[in-house]
Order: sequence, then structure tokens, then C-alpha cells
Amino acid sequence: QGTCCDPVATCESFTCPPDFILRDEASGRLCEEQVCREFDTGTCCGRAAKCHSYECPTGHALRERAWDIDCATDRCTKKDTSICCKNLAKCTVQSCPSGTTLKGHAESLFCADERCTAEDARTCCDSLARCRTYECPFGTTLKEEASIIVCSGSVCSEKDAGTCCDDLATCSLYECPRGYVSREDVSEIFCGAQSCSRADLETCCTPLGQCSSDVCPHGYTAKSDVADRFCAERTCTHKDVKTCCDALGTCASYDCPRGYAPRLGVEDVLCLSRSCTERDKDTCCDTLALCTSHRCPVGFTLKEAAWSIFCAGHACSKADTESCCDPLARCDAFHCPRGYAPTRRAGALLCAGQRCTERDKGTCCDILAPCTHHDCPAGTTLKRDASAVFCAAEGCGPEDTPTCCDALGTCDAFSCSHGFQAIPNASDFYCATQECNMVDRAVCCLRLATCDTLACPSGFVQKEDAAIVFCADGDPDGGVECSPEWDVPTCCDRLARCDTFACPIGYALKSSARSVFCAAQSCTTRDDAAVC
Repeated sequence: QGTCCDPVATCESFTCPPDFILRDEASGRLCEEQVCREFDTGTCCGRAAKCHSYECPTGHALRERAWDIDCATDRCTKKDTSICCKNLAKCTVQSCPSGTTLKGHAESLFCADERCTAEDARTCCDSLARCRTYECPFGTTLKEEASIIVCSGSVCSEKDAGTCCDDLATCSLYECPRGYVSREDVSEIFCGAQSCSRADLETCCTPLGQCSSDVCPHGYTAKSDVADRFCAERTCTHKDVKTCCDALGTCASYDCPRGYAPRLGVEDVLCLSRSCTERDKDTCCDTLALCTSHRCPVGFTLKEAAWSIFCAGHACSKADTESCCDPLARCDAFHCPRGYAPTRRAGALLCAGQRCTERDKGTCCDILAPCTHHDCPAGTTLKRDASAVFCAAEGCGPEDTPTCCDALGTCDAFSCSHGFQAIPNASDFYCATQECNMVDRAVCCLRLATCDTLACPSGFVQKEDAAIVFCADGDPDGGVECSPEWDVPTCCDRLARCDTFACPIGYALKSSARSVFCAAQSCTTRDDAAVC
């Protein structure tokens, strides 16, 4: 072998071309000849591995542009760590933001780069625990704002007790309400919060027994407000009678109402409640008889209010006459109504009751005759209200004339109208009623004559209205004819005489002109020239 062969070269003496690198264990790889040549490249060399294919160990991270960095061989190994990787900062150097703290295992946690930044807070930090997750020690309770108070770490611990908890109030500060009493050792019993409240009632207090009718012995009854009263201890006993009960009243304290009288021998009988009431009436009292059951003696009658007056006992007796009866009234106390007069025996007759009334009229009174039964004498007439006016007895007589009759009016009181004249002796003639009126004119007056019935004497002429002018009524004999003696001035106008006439030219007054009259009250040329 030594004669025939030469040893071949190993790859570790081979220089790989650019972009290639000796393979791992190059000293154990052999070239084909004593000297490695270019054709040994494939045996000895391989392309260099890039760092981006390397997985950095914990606490490291690939460098930037790791795909451009070559490992020492064609496969990156642990030896390439310093070439491919950079050291990461530990979380222990991280500054956690407010409300957070480093995680408990921060020593084994790393930031994302060679220096920690705010972005590494999620990796390195935990939120601080809230006090609401903390269980306070005995005698303390979580603060009201425990949901927003943070502990010193991500988990609350004993060192956070001062931060998270307040001391509980003791029951010694709680005043038990009515119906309860404080428990023993209240200074060692805690309320549910810093101050005691109604919620601590069962913790701090023991309920007292409640009064009821069961507590009250015979002769007692439960007070009206028994439901609001409490015994001295948890269970009621005979010691609580005064608190829970009232003594029952006795009949001796009861005043029987009107119509009742105290029953004998029941003074010590118990009523149904602490004071006797209407309900105890039948127990304590006897019913009295009403006066309506009393028989009044002759000459007496029951009082009007007998239905509301009581006798002295169960039944009425003679002794109750004064209470129940009134003497009957006598007729002489009765005022007979209009149209009636007291009977002659009125003083001896009795009315039907203690007062005479309308119903006693037939007993006490006689009926009077109405004036319509009276014959009025001449010169009088029945009064207008004669049917409502009465005579003095059952029959009318002359003595009733002033009561029943009015005097008739006489013609001398009548004033005759124009054209009429009162009759002679007018006072002897009567009008139809008490007062004369126009219907009496025919009786009291004579009609007067009119002037047109009078013949005017010479030198006079009838007045133009003679037919409506009446002659005078001064005839002492009462005549109704016109008289030349009385009525010429009334009925006639004087004619003018010719001596008052001025004759026209060519004429002269007659010598008899003073005794010749014109045709009218004044002379005219047309009518009187020829005469005058």
C-alpha cells in the first residue's frame, strides 16, 4: 500500500468558492486526490445557511436583516447564536404603567428587544388586584370604594389589609328598636359595616316577647294596643300583666242609660272590657216599662211624650201616674173657633186631652147661625161678608142687626150729574147699597129740561146750543120745566136794538129805533137795514 498509493487530501484544506462554505466535519471529508481540486467543491462545500433559518434561544431574538447574515456552516447551530441573535432585555428592567406591577416571574420574562418599551407592558406587567377580591380579616370589612382601590400586587395579600379594609363597628353602638333588647357582650359582636344599621338588628338584638290576650288572667283583658306592646323578656310571664292587660270594669261603674235601672246584686259582675259600655247593658241593667203601658185614672190622660217616658220599674203602677199622666183640660179653657160659641156647661165639660184642641169643638162649643139667616130691617142691608159673620146664638134676632146689617146710603149723599137735579126730601130716600152710586140716579135725581124748550121773551133769541144747555135747578118746588123767570139768562141771548145800528147813506133811523130789535146780537146792514 505504501508503495502503490498516496493518501488523499481532506476537505479542510479546500478553499470553497464565493457563496460557499466548508461543510460540517470538513476534516472527515476526503477529496479525490492528494490535493483537493475544483471538482471536490460538491464534496467539501455547501452553500452557507442564513440566520433567518435559526431559532434563537430564550432571551434572544434574530437580528435585523437576519436573511442577509450567514451562519458559520451550511446549517446554523448554537455556535451561530452570537452571529444571528441579539440579547433581549429582561422584564425586570421594565417600568410598569400606573395600576400595574411586574409579573411575579418577571425574572424569566423578556422584552421584545434589547431595551424594554411601553409596548412590553403586556408581557412584563400584570394589573394590580382590586380590593374587592380581598377577604378582610375578622373584625374588618371592605371599604365602600373597594372596587376602585388597588392592592400592592397582582394579588391582594395581608399587607393590603390597611388599604382595603375598615374596622367594623361593634353592636355596643347600636340602639335596639322597640320590641328588642341588646344581646350580651355587644362590645364583642360586630355590625356588618363601619356603622351599625337596621340590617344589624338580628346580629345585635334579641326580640322581646309580644303581648297577647294569652298573658291576661281572669278579670283582665288585653290592652287596646296590645299588638304594639312587648314583655320584659323573650317570653311573656305573669310579671307582664300590667304591661299587656287592663282590669275589666264592673257593673258598679256602669251608668245605665235612659229606660234602664241598675240590676240588683250585680255590682261585682265583670263587664266585657276595661270600662263598661253599651254591650254590658243587659248584664248590668233591667229594662223599665214605658208610660204607654200605664192606665191613667178618670180625668187624666197619658202625656203627649208618654212613648219616651219610663215608669219606675218593670211594670207601671199608681205611683207612676204623676210621671205618665196629665189632667184632662176643661172646655172653659177652649177658645171656640169662628162660627162657634162656648156652650153653657163649658166649665163642667172635659176635653179629650191635657189641652183642648179642634177635636173638642163639638163638646165645648155651640154652632152659631150665620148672618145670612138674619132679616135686616128697612134702611139696612146684609153685610157683604154676611156668610162669614155670625149671630150671637143658634138663631138670629133683632139684637144681631148691628152685627149682620149695614145702613143703606140716603139720596142726600148722592151728587146728581150734569142735567139732573136732586129730588125733594132726598134724605128720606135710600140708595141700593151702603154707598150711593150711579145706579141710584133714577131714585135720587130728576132730569132737567133743555133750553130749546124755553120760549125766549121779546128782545131775546135762543142760544145756538140751547139743545144741550140745561135750565137751572133752582126751582124750590122741584120742577123740571124751563122757567121764563129763572132760565132766560141761561137759555137766551139779548138782541141788539136798532139805535145801535149805523144806517147806510140815504137812510135814517126810525123814530122807534130804541124799541125795535135787530135780528141778532149785533145789527147788520144785510139783515137789519129794513127793520131799523
